[in-house]
Amino acid sequence: MKQKTKALDLCIPGNLLLSFTIFNQINRMTENEAKKTGVKVIIIGIMIGLLVAILIMAWLDGGLGGFGDFLKRLLSNFFVALISLFYFGYLFGKKAGIDIIIKKRNAYWISLKTSFLTLMLGTFFGSLVGFFVEGLMNESFADAAFNYIVKPFYWVLFFGVPFLLIISGLLGWQIKRNGKDKSEEIIP
Repeated sequence: MKQKTKALDLCIPGNLLLSFTIFNQINRMTENEAKKTGVKVIIIGIMIGLLVAILIMAWLDGGLGGFGDFLKRLLSNFFVALISLFYFGYLFGKKAGIDIIIKKRNAYWISLKTSFLTLMLGTFFGSLVGFFVEGLMNESFADAAFNYIVKPFYWVLFFGVPFLLIISGLLGWQIKRNGKDKSEEIIP
């Protein structure tokens, strides 16, 4: 039978500080666990965001066949953007996990910042492919920059920010919920 033990029950007279330190080390999530939690939740958020983006593009292009044509034309852009999203989601997810779980910072704002930076960097690197491969070959630098970098940012912000505001709250809440202290009890 499990028996709950409170921190005060672990105290040895004259060694109160050591007892509380040991209790906190047993009961708290480590930085590595916080990083893993942050990465896991952000990666799930990226996958949900990609699904929503595919549905929006399919809706705009008249069905999934339209999305398939879009993907054929811009496969390299999409692939680089996808790799960038997961790479930056991994990097920023580790930081978000530590900030939300260990440092107890505001979960919504941290996840909003993480999601926004991940989305913008993924868009930027995905856009660079088209800028260098097609844009500079056929247009002036200014026209290529506008058509292949500014326009994708506009459309991603236009369709992505409303979704980002909603999903960021859910991601922050999920990281915070998963990051609660591992246990409220110590089993001798």
